Amino acid sequence: MSMSSIMDSLVPAYIEILPPGIGTVKFQFNPLEYSVGKSANWVSSPQKGEENGGAPEFQGSMARHFDVTIFFDATLLKNDVQVNIDLLFSTCDPSQESIAQGNPEPPHVLFGWGTNRGFESFMRTIEVTYKLFRATGEVLRAEANISMEEIPTSLPPTNPSSGGLAARRTHTLLAGENLALVAHKAYGAPVFWRALAAVNGIDDPMRVPVGTVLLVPDRGEIKGLS
Repeated sequence: MSMSSIMDSLVPAYIEILPPGIGTVKFQFNPLEYSVGKSANWVSSPQKGEENGGAPEFQGSMARHFDVTIFFDATLLKNDVQVNIDLLFSTCDPSQESIAQGNPEPPHVLFGWGTNRGFESFMRTIEVTYKLFRATGEVLRAEANISMEEIPTSLPPTNPSSGGLAARRTHTLLAGENLALVAHKAYGAPVFWRALAAVNGIDDPMRVPVGTVLLVPDRGEIKGLS
């Protein structure tokens, strides 16, 4: 069997840009490995007179992350690899639909390989190394290291008769973010951070751990709390 026949018989892995996004980045070469990680946030407080400290308190789970390297090679093709690389990079930008709705969010992406479909994620980082070029400068070979982070499942709406807020969506607090920044991204007004804190039962808004899953109500509901 020829090498091309072997390659054709393989089921390619892919990165799917979920609707309303358009496009799929298919792997030319299936990965030799990929990694999935998850962690939990536990806090231990010193206890006077205790040799081993206090019992750890669970502060919440962190989102899963997925990391893989994609190889692109166009040495035997007439085109270059930049089209797929540009498609990958586009997943780091807010979708046009979310911009039009006044709530910029990245497109959702998903790693798949045959019957193996991963978890819905957003693209956290893409690092591309260009390795081979035509004499005219077009890229022939490149290596992309990508890292994706899981998008948490939204909480179900509360019963309207209970007087609770409908859980429209959630947001996992990222490194470098605070409630004011989340309020600015969600509502265009950082002053709503106090209402966000109240909705999520946060007593100390200055010490919200990275990875905390925040309930983010719609603008009408949050304005009613401010």
